[in-house]
Amino acid sequence: MADFCLVSRRVLDDEEHRIFRYHFLLGADWKLCCRRLNMDRGNFFHAVYRIEQKLGRTFAELEPYPLYPLRDYFSGVIHRQVLPLSA
Repeated sequence: MADFCLVSRRVLDDEEHRIFRYHFLLGADWKLCCRRLNMDRGNFFHAVYRIEQKLGRTFAELEPYPLYPLRDYFSGVIHRQVLPLSA
């Protein structure tokens, strides 16, 4: 997680990082982000698409090891066992 945060902070400018932090890290929906950042819906989504493109390329081209695809970065999948409720 720290790699994603550090790389995003290094690559994004201040305004893009605020959008990244609110929308992607904190999980705020577009309405809350627009209200908090004083943006309209169109500009918000254009900024989100630019951020996704910029970070996606950066994560894929990162040296010596890319952060993308995630399954390779985290080297495996965690399977959770569902236990039945006892009566």
